[in-house]
Amino acid sequence: MTLQHENRLSGGKMRVAACHPQRAEGGLVNSKSRTGSKRRYRKFAWVFGTSAIVITLLYWEQAALLYVLSTLAISALLVVVMFSNLEARDKELHQAALKKMDASDTT
Repeated sequence: MTLQHENRLSGGKMRVAACHPQRAEGGLVNSKSRTGSKRRYRKFAWVFGTSAIVITLLYWEQAALLYVLSTLAISALLVVVMFSNLEARDKELHQAALKKMDASDTT
């Protein structure tokens, strides 16, 4: 079980304290929240931008172009899912959870 998987299972606080004990209270936590807000802003920009394009294409009655773009988007999504290794990730998380349960049962 890697440190990253332990981080996911423990809520994220263990990795900060384990790697940089002097930063556990200060700078690293604040930079994490800034990174989260940047990601949130980027996500909303994608959603609003895509919505604006779809609404514009519907307004100008460009259904053929909308069909082509939606087909390409679905194809891209399927390619991402095809290359993602969900089974291995789930197996690692399951094994980590079992080890954590065994450790808590013995204490």
